[in-house]
Amino acid sequence: MVDLLTLSLAFLQIIIQLGAVYFAYRLTKITGTFRAWLMVIFALVLMTVRRITALMIEIGSLPAFAGTTAFIDRIVLPLAISVLLLLAMYDLTRTFRRQLQ
Repeated sequence: MVDLLTLSLAFLQIIIQLGAVYFAYRLTKITGTFRAWLMVIFALVLMTVRRITALMIEIGSLPAFAGTTAFIDRIVLPLAISVLLLLAMYDLTRTFRRQLQ
């Protein structure tokens, strides 16, 4: 059973992460949509999905299917997020360098 404080903080994290997705999307309206921003937005969405699945596992509404859910939550999603952010930062670096020249 999850205590009220933990549950409240988990919901707060999800709301804050959704806010980050929203503002990242708004940035694309200001700066223009390009590959790097889309990768950042997708990484933020995956972070939010990871937080939601972890919360669902914690409260018991999503059973850990013989470790498969835990493997996805602890290995696959963080790896995908890291790769997306690495590629996005690399692409942003190239984009900013082109704009400065």
